[in-house]
Amino acid sequence: MDGRERLALWRALTPGQRAMLCRLDRDGPLLTLKPWEMRTIRSLLERGLVRPRPPSRVGRETAGLWHLSARGLRILPRPPAGGGTAEVRDSP
Repeated sequence: MDGRERLALWRALTPGQRAMLCRLDRDGPLLTLKPWEMRTIRSLLERGLVRPRPPSRVGRETAGLWHLSARGLRILPRPPAGGGTAEVRDSP
């Protein structure tokens, strides 16, 4: 996925979807959702940008119901270090 494709994916999202992705990035996994937020989460889940909490395993409890997927992390724009316009994050 190149920079243009990432930018196109970001621009195709609604403002509510963008805000939810930024909130997940800023606050981490969501512990609870408001009833009206579930529609946004379902649409992001269909696009593969969020993932549900994995099943609990012995010794591995993860807080939160919804997490950013790797694809969701890649399309989030990042502010540049030296000022200017925002850039899309490259995968590690």
